[in-house]
Amino acid sequence: MSDLLRVENLSVEFRAAGRRGRFRAVDDVSFTVAPGETVALVGESGSGKSTIGRAVLGLTPPAAGTITFDGTDVTRRTRTTQRALARHLQVVFQDPYSSLNPSKTIGESLTEPLRGQGQLDRRAAQTRVSSLLTSVGLPEDAISRYPNHFSGGQRQRIAIARALVLEPSLIVCDEPTSALDVSTQAQVLELLRELQGRLGLAYLFITHDLAVVRHFADRVLVLRRGSLVEQGGAFEVCESPKDPYTQQLIAAAPVPDPRIQARRREARLAAVDLTAGA
Repeated sequence: MSDLLRVENLSVEFRAAGRRGRFRAVDDVSFTVAPGETVALVGESGSGKSTIGRAVLGLTPPAAGTITFDGTDVTRRTRTTQRALARHLQVVFQDPYSSLNPSKTIGESLTEPLRGQGQLDRRAAQTRVSSLLTSVGLPEDAISRYPNHFSGGQRQRIAIARALVLEPSLIVCDEPTSALDVSTQAQVLELLRELQGRLGLAYLFITHDLAVVRHFADRVLVLRRGSLVEQGGAFEVCESPKDPYTQQLIAAAPVPDPRIQARRREARLAAVDLTAGA
């Protein structure tokens, strides 16, 4: 099976704030995503994981390296190629409310991509959007309501429905559950899993929480300061991490058992000492 997404030797730079020169936010990162696969990018704030997602989406230009989607080099994109790629590559952001126009109904917001691509007329677009909203667990009247009428979890379901409108093969999920409570997180993850099984979607899943991806992702890539420090099967990395930084991330994840939490705290402090000396 050929790769759906291939990122090779990707580097991304930004102008350094307050001084001359440039700051390398992502440094020589390579990975692949196969059709129907979930690959998680994990790391703390500033690790470069969201920057990689933005580069894949065409929102941030690479300084070096290549990005290939479905066999086509999409590293440098024109407006035309970016528009064509949007039919196959979509995104779900952390805060769906900020990406929804509060003055438009959900139906108006979700039919825009379909009409912009010239795929369907107004009636057919509304029918498709209504079906999608139902498929992500929203009430029938959701299409005529406004974003402020919904809870955070419901708005994230709307964002997922919008990502599905153009029938993409890959969705970049940028911290899609971090703003939700634990029970809602589980519901959204289960929805993503169900949609993946039914539609054959691939996910590039960006998160700071290894516990979230332990049973959700197929593979995990751990990033620290823009560099890849560990990668492997999700269960393998979470259960037997080799890099001290990965061990620190896992030890920092809260668990309900106080005895396990105490052991993890000890492991986290030991990992801090190791990374400090690196």
